[in-house]
Amino acid sequence: QPKEDDKKNFYYLSQNKNIEKSSLILNLLNYKIIGIHEKTDNKENNIGYYINNFIENFEIEKIFSNNHINKAVIRRLLRELKISKKEKINKYIIIPREDNFLIWDVIIFGPENTPYQNGKFKIEITIPMDYPFKGPRVYFITKIYHPNFRGDRTQICCCVIPELEPNNFFPSITIIQILDQIYSLLEKPIPNTYSECHRCNYECSDLMLDNEEKYKEIALKWTKDYAI
Repeated sequence: QPKEDDKKNFYYLSQNKNIEKSSLILNLLNYKIIGIHEKTDNKENNIGYYINNFIENFEIEKIFSNNHINKAVIRRLLRELKISKKEKINKYIIIPREDNFLIWDVIIFGPENTPYQNGKFKIEITIPMDYPFKGPRVYFITKIYHPNFRGDRTQICCCVIPELEPNNFFPSITIIQILDQIYSLLEKPIPNTYSECHRCNYECSDLMLDNEEKYKEIALKWTKDYAI
């Protein structure tokens, strides 16, 4: 359990403009200095404060001055960020990298009444230069025991989320919709034993179908051992 002085030091660091805020937020979560669901008005304890402050004060001018990113792509991504901030804060948070706006770190929260409850799982999204005409690549970074995700830096497969297949991605599809599907699969995994995809965990699927209680037991242990 961190001491109050530790929390204050992190809070003061967050006010330093020389500190990369995306890294700071991830560190705050990693070291459990603050938690997303803490109901408090104390800025030092409230991750929502850090996230809102980070997005609102994101260096928009710096992003738009980056000539290698199409301005229409930036506007589209900023709209999606605002939606995630307003509507999805209890499911996941998106933290764009300040040194590369086309890479997003995502912290997704384990749904209640699942073996993933109380776990925080990291996802990395790499966005192409011609988004949304080409879809992102999505990697599940945190190790997880789940029939649809292997985690451990494995790319999420289109057999799990069809929109990740290049031919199935259209400009009307958003990164938010893809993250919502990932969250839904954490709520209700779909066991699948019909194809041998190295990005899915078919051993877990078999166990879930044969012995659901044992699957939950292992998934819960992995959540405690590997989730943030």
